[in-house]
Amino acid sequence: MAIVHEYVPDDDDGNDIVATAPDLSQEDEFNKNNMSAPTLSKSWKVQSSHVPSYAGGKIILCRGKGARHIYGLKSDDDEGRNINDDDDDDNEKRNEKPKEDLTPFLLAQCGGDLSFIDALRGTKARTVRNGCQSVDMDGDDDNVDDDDDENLDKDAITCFALAPNDVDLITCTQSSILRQYDLSGSAESYGGEERTGPCKVKRVLGRSGHDLPVTVMSFHRSGVFFATGSVEGSVRVWDLRGGYITHSFRPGISARGGASAVTALEWCPDTENLHLAVGREDGTVRVHDLRTEEKGGDAMVGMHDHVSAVTCMAWAGKRHEWFVTAGRDAVINTWSIHEEEASREGETPKKKKKKKTEKGKETKRKIVYKRIRTLPIYEQIEGMCLLQNYHMSHPSVEQHDVVLATAGSKGVVRLWKAKRIEADNPDQRPTLSNLTCIGEQLPKTAFGEERGGYMSLLLTSHRHRLGQRDAKDNGGIPSSTEELIAVDAEHNISFLPLIGMNKISADDKESLDVDRTIIGHNDEILDLRILPTPIARDSNNESIDTNQDESVACRPQKIAVATNSAQVRLFEVGSYSCEVLDGHTDTVLALDVSPCGRYLATCGKDKTMRLWHLGTNQ
Repeated sequence: MAIVHEYVPDDDDGNDIVATAPDLSQEDEFNKNNMSAPTLSKSWKVQSSHVPSYAGGKIILCRGKGARHIYGLKSDDDEGRNINDDDDDDNEKRNEKPKEDLTPFLLAQCGGDLSFIDALRGTKARTVRNGCQSVDMDGDDDNVDDDDDENLDKDAITCFALAPNDVDLITCTQSSILRQYDLSGSAESYGGEERTGPCKVKRVLGRSGHDLPVTVMSFHRSGVFFATGSVEGSVRVWDLRGGYITHSFRPGISARGGASAVTALEWCPDTENLHLAVGREDGTVRVHDLRTEEKGGDAMVGMHDHVSAVTCMAWAGKRHEWFVTAGRDAVINTWSIHEEEASREGETPKKKKKKKTEKGKETKRKIVYKRIRTLPIYEQIEGMCLLQNYHMSHPSVEQHDVVLATAGSKGVVRLWKAKRIEADNPDQRPTLSNLTCIGEQLPKTAFGEERGGYMSLLLTSHRHRLGQRDAKDNGGIPSSTEELIAVDAEHNISFLPLIGMNKISADDKESLDVDRTIIGHNDEILDLRILPTPIARDSNNESIDTNQDESVACRPQKIAVATNSAQVRLFEVGSYSCEVLDGHTDTVLALDVSPCGRYLATCGKDKTMRLWHLGTNQ
């Protein structure tokens, strides 16, 4: 709270100095100055704040348009609006039609809880365990020692999965308890009269059944089944309708001895085939068929071509005839999928397709995964996305080509393309060419290897409507319908558009640039400055009234913040959408802005001082 005190000066003898009345000739100017003096309020209220929303771990994006009432029953337009504007907008709001309150969101781990991050604004809306009240908290959960059994939070969320309908949320706690939450936005979803309370538990599924903590969870496309994988290497498949386990897969003995932890789970997008791929830390990949395998049965397919942990897997192709795997051994493997007649012992497999034998019995057939190519990329892959719609905006890419986006330890997002090659012989099958790099993140916005690289990679779609946030600045046309979301080691969430904003470099590669950044955690604040809005001027260097000339673009109010990082962060006041200035190689210690608001000076532990132009952020 700020309190204003009145100060009366005195002379050397301690007597109060009495101010003489101004002359009548100066009375008008005296009153004018006093009337124009601003009044400082004695009471302060937090209008908006940026609190930690992501502290490392898993992060996912909703698949549809979003969820309802993540801010409670308050309209999204009320967030950050001045109280004095309520009366002016009452009549307009009565005449407006009720709009669909759907907000695209990110779910991120933070201090044993799950944060709902507004993907449009970049702000923390609520959490699962504390509701909207957590937005005003200081986030002191990071100081809790996880090794202290007395202070260990048994209900802390360690793993989670969101169903394709963006409604059913499954969480696993520190005590291995599985809980189901309903995120539909109804009265049964959130507590409190204004639905600002914690998320209500819809059902407790019980213990996970694993001997060690659950590290990976994934939903099937139908939303009926979900799988859990743990450190001891076992995988369990659950039926959400009944809340029971349908399949349980135990790992085999690895070459290193003992079981290997599960590092990745991926379901086949084809709903007709219930195929689940399991990647483990020893580099093995096993594909299980839930329709044919019983509990504890052998895997349908086993692959042993990686030498380190498998982190990413994906089915590609119109008929899902390709399979791609990547991991921390710095290679990407592509596989072809086809059926062969099951061979007997001592016989070679027959590729000739026969549906029935002479006696009318069906011929047993098996699915084969055959490795096509191995591409060394000299980077530990932590995130991979399949870009199925990339050909729609890039004529050089055909519909049958496989396009991937990768991110990993080098801190650079790259795009890869494998071209489909048709076979000359009708008896042969088509194949894929080597993966070639067709796009790369600009060096000025790349996170880099020295600071830890990227930890995961996500893909947005047109359903999220994230491109609508900058449509006003582009003639009403969204700049991009798809964006890549790269999460780095410093808990920054960067958005890289794939359409409309990228340029082709001299080597015919698409240049990926960062559009905006959501800061998950600021760490210590070392210095900050308010950036004054620069005065718009015409060709004659005369100031322009922006209220009369709408063609003059006004920069929103921003603040520059130096945290315990080599980055300088520019936050928009209210929305906290962030731009990042990369250039320093060590922690930035101090900064200052010019009175005109066009330049920013920074210095850091790297013993350099840099001058930035805020119009270009360079």
